[in-house]
Amino acid sequence: MDLCWHCLGCASSHRNCPAGRPTPDFLLVVNGLAGFHCNDFLSVQTDAVWNRNPLTLSGAAFNSGSVSQFQETRHSSQFGVFGSALVYFRPRRSRIRPYLSVGTGWVHLSSTEDLVQTGNDAGALPPRQFAANMIALRVPVGMDVKLGDRWMFRYSFSETVSRNPISHELSPPGPHSLKNFQNLFGIVCRF
Repeated sequence: MDLCWHCLGCASSHRNCPAGRPTPDFLLVVNGLAGFHCNDFLSVQTDAVWNRNPLTLSGAAFNSGSVSQFQETRHSSQFGVFGSALVYFRPRRSRIRPYLSVGTGWVHLSSTEDLVQTGNDAGALPPRQFAANMIALRVPVGMDVKLGDRWMFRYSFSETVSRNPISHELSPPGPHSLKNFQNLFGIVCRF
């Protein structure tokens, strides 16, 4: 059995900077996991993941030659619990073990307004606070690097995809799914 606590990590989100180009934010992510090796090349694990992201919502509507617009900064957080299967490309005795993983689970998203900037008649704004629960697909890739008999360093890049509860708060709603990207670094202990 392996236990891991990813105490360092970053979540990639994008916000608009004054020049109009998106800039990535590197934020705290906490990920704990427990897993079981079925054989040298297949493992199953469960993860609990929490992260916090800034969020910028903007919208504009055109009606009879007039423009309604707004821009809103928010802070949001996500907590998820996932079950995953990992396929390793090298046996357990190898020093470096790359892997591919896929899993599904439950995610809770909450978002709170920080600042609203409006132009002409902003129209319907998203609620000051909202939250949603959803099922998500999580696809990490990464590698374990053996540090000793029981200890490993783990790097993981993951994408979590779910329905987009934020778009339901916008008028008109956005058409895309919600995607959360994370780079994680941590230590794994094998028992």
